[in-house]
Amino acid sequence: MGSRVRGLAAFSHFDRVEYPLHSLILGDTLVIDHFLTPTLANAGTPLMWAGMLYMAFGNAIIGLLEGVILFWLFKAKPGRSIILLILANYLSAWLGMQFLKHGLVALVPSPDINDIQKLFTIAILTTFGITLLAELPFIMLTFAGAPKWFSKAIKGTLLTQTVSYICMFSCFYSASGTSLYTGPTVVALEEFGLPEDMHLYYIDANDGDVYTRLLNVSSDTLVYDLNSVNNIYGDYLTVLPSKANPDGVDLMAQLMGANTRDFTWITVKKDFALDAAINSQWDDNRGAEYIQGTWFSFGPVAQMKAAKDSPWSFYVGFWPIEGFSAKNTDTDERIHRSLETPVVSWPVRCATQINRNTIIFQLGDDQICIYNVEKDQIALVAKGRSPVVAIGRPINHETYELTFPQIMHVP
Repeated sequence: MGSRVRGLAAFSHFDRVEYPLHSLILGDTLVIDHFLTPTLANAGTPLMWAGMLYMAFGNAIIGLLEGVILFWLFKAKPGRSIILLILANYLSAWLGMQFLKHGLVALVPSPDINDIQKLFTIAILTTFGITLLAELPFIMLTFAGAPKWFSKAIKGTLLTQTVSYICMFSCFYSASGTSLYTGPTVVALEEFGLPEDMHLYYIDANDGDVYTRLLNVSSDTLVYDLNSVNNIYGDYLTVLPSKANPDGVDLMAQLMGANTRDFTWITVKKDFALDAAINSQWDDNRGAEYIQGTWFSFGPVAQMKAAKDSPWSFYVGFWPIEGFSAKNTDTDERIHRSLETPVVSWPVRCATQINRNTIIFQLGDDQICIYNVEKDQIALVAKGRSPVVAIGRPINHETYELTFPQIMHVP
């Protein structure tokens, strides 16, 4: 059995967490996030199926209900109002999805954990406005020719959309993963009091090269001209046992090819640290066979030496709703933090436990964050990918190309 299977079995002491179907309907603007609750990736997820069913039937049901409200309270013609409101809901759904996919990014480019409140505020207000504007013409047609038709259309739009917005938002938002937003306090990195000799290595989000910095210093030093371009499934920086020193570790980069079974290994720094956590998916018998880029860097979190005697153990899930979990073996306390909503959905990857209560990890596409489980605090460390934390060795240590075959095809 490979290390990934053994690692998952080792974490069986974590309680299984069941998550309800989760999507978010902002007013009648249906927004479906294709990531969802934990299950087998190749079998799909409940939200995927729920999303397809909702797009097929859900907006029609809401349109039916809104048409009935207009008939009941404003004496609108039932057949006309129901047909028009069903069409209005599908249009509203499409417009809302387009805004969250394209418009929100333009308003808040490259967001991070400091922008979550801004993202939610803009998304909620804007999608509600889209809902009102998209459905108003249809409701005006519903009352066309009736006495005081314009006044009825304005009142009917405000009433139906406000009621549906509040009810649907409350129901579906409660099923989203928001604990990484509602739980921890966002603080400055200095609050963590990190050791002076602790280095962070990472792939820069802009130029794709490898940089390093002391964790308590914001200035970066170029380490390796990697030119990484695959930031989705993941060019990957990690730590493996050294080929040259049985007691040492090498800083390795895995460059992905056309798919996750075709990649290149490059040694960025040989025997580069006194302490760095070896990738938890490394197998003593099969080597790096199970290591397949950033996207698959989930599971039990690797520990540095300062974390070995900690009662806290961490686990990273695959889907954004799973985020990361922590368990204290002394007190049986359990913590779960994740962020998955239609507004923002950030999976956790590449985590390392650096001491008894702290992990550093990649959040979303380009955030490197640090989290203290006992203080429930989180901070942004850098904008980049695939973080590696190490202690010891000068930052200008030797680099060289890997001597064993660089192209590896996983069977």
